[in-house]
Amino acid sequence: MKPKEMEQWEIAQAQGMGRFILLNGVLGYGVAMFIAMAFFVLDDPKTPMFLLGQAIVWLCGGTAFGAFMWYLQERRYKKAKGASNA
Repeated sequence: MKPKEMEQWEIAQAQGMGRFILLNGVLGYGVAMFIAMAFFVLDDPKTPMFLLGQAIVWLCGGTAFGAFMWYLQERRYKKAKGASNA
């Protein structure tokens, strides 16, 4: 992890995990995937139940993605922090 990335991660850490997951996971990944899959990829009829199901799937997926990215970034940060202290 580069020093600039470390600074950016420290800012994200200060803002909290919930905000990170919401912005990067739910909004950044989940909403984008919902739009792409529901309206451009899948050929199913666009009924309200279909759209609700897709929204639930992709918002949950976005939450999981955001949590996973938080974990990976924390791991990278701790590894880089340990290397810079050595």
